Amino acid sequence: MPRKRLLALSLPGLTLLAFGLRFLGLGQALLLPDEAYYWLWSRHLDWSYYDHPTGVALLVRLSTMLGTESEFGIRWLNALLGAGLVALVIAVGCKLGKPWAGVSAGAAIAVGAPFLITARFVYTDALFLFLMLLNLWSFLNLPGIKPETPHRGYRSQYPYLLFGLTLALLFNTKYTAHLYAAGLGGWLLMERRALLRDLRFWGAAGLAAVGLLPVLGWNAAHGWASFHWQISHAANISPGATAQNGLLWRWLGNVQHAVAYHTWPLAILALAGAFGLIRHRSNAAARLCLWLALLVGLPPLLSPAGSPRNLTGGLIFLLLGAGFWVEKMHHWRKALLGGNVLLLGLTALYGGGTVVAKSPFHSSAVNDARRETADLPAIVAHIKAHPEMELFALDMSLAGQLWYYTGRPVATGWPQYQLWELPYPDPLAVFSLGYLPAARVESQLRAAYTLVEGPYTVEGTTRACVWWRAEGLREAPEKIPARLDFFTLWEGEP
Repeated sequence: MPRKRLLALSLPGLTLLAFGLRFLGLGQALLLPDEAYYWLWSRHLDWSYYDHPTGVALLVRLSTMLGTESEFGIRWLNALLGAGLVALVIAVGCKLGKPWAGVSAGAAIAVGAPFLITARFVYTDALFLFLMLLNLWSFLNLPGIKPETPHRGYRSQYPYLLFGLTLALLFNTKYTAHLYAAGLGGWLLMERRALLRDLRFWGAAGLAAVGLLPVLGWNAAHGWASFHWQISHAANISPGATAQNGLLWRWLGNVQHAVAYHTWPLAILALAGAFGLIRHRSNAAARLCLWLALLVGLPPLLSPAGSPRNLTGGLIFLLLGAGFWVEKMHHWRKALLGGNVLLLGLTALYGGGTVVAKSPFHSSAVNDARRETADLPAIVAHIKAHPEMELFALDMSLAGQLWYYTGRPVATGWPQYQLWELPYPDPLAVFSLGYLPAARVESQLRAAYTLVEGPYTVEGTTRACVWWRAEGLREAPEKIPARLDFFTLWEGEP
């Protein structure tokens, strides 16, 4: 199919498909823990936060300002950016000189389960992916990336300005942006060192460096807390994850988790893309995609934390690589094209099943989402029946959800909440989803309060949500968060 006809048919069709899958029933599901947490960020705007930079907080604030405080109002702008990824990846494929690779990757993003999840629910990823692809597109427009078609005149300043601005914004989405920036820098050193002698490039780099100031300033004022947390988080297994002995078993567990999350057809596409990039590594575009896939995708895969959502950045470049086979292999073009289309069809089957309830074909994230919201109605009803309660949640994942659905502040031991200077009143109702040993929690409560009642079970909860009533504070209120810190209780430390 001619290039122009391919783009004319695929770009609007895939973009509309992406919009439909992302906005279908967008406001029906209850807020997930991360969504409620980021909604709280948007109510307490800051230069950065304990977990991530400020990008997602500004996104939710803008989304609710232009919409409402409803679930749909919180999500719609994030979904819009998620749909925009399709057009951006097709544009990147064209700039790489591989239009079929762009269309193939665009189709996988339009219907792929992990991209639907990060677009339909507010995580830090949709904004990160959108700005990353926009920055890559502007990078590929820089004079010197394709020396045979240099830009001249005053218009040649615009790609540098867009490159620097989008990279500055990208630094304020999540810390994975630094891996992406390192990937671009490494490729430039290997492939396009002449561009490093262009003063306009260094002006763009200076503009991008300005984007580091909010995170650096916030961390300098808070004891570098975010950096310490990210380093420890990357080196440790998350609570609730299955601990395996040995690095190999942990890594294999991460791979299994990632395949279940991303779905196996998309995983095969990504694997084919990796082989495609290696097979065509003599091509500069293939080397760029391979380098970025390694820098952005490999560290999260090897991390003991095992968070598959962090793999989506590197996954995009592998999906671009899947289209390289069709671009280059003339003798096997029809067979490779057929295999590519078949895998995309299966990806759509699992992607659609991730959106539609009760489908047997879906990402493992569907079960996680159901579990994380199943008990909310019962807990919220219980709290509303006892308006005298002052609330504390041992599970930081629960605190934001209760805050949103009860309209009442909910304290927790998570350090970010402590920065908001929430009171720890007396008496206090302490809620737990049952992850923590009740005896350990009660021991800490009795050390801090003269009277402790419970634990009582909240009726109608599948995870046996329990709560205690504590009264008669023995120590300073500011000591309560450290005593009831989730990770301290999880690890069994005094």
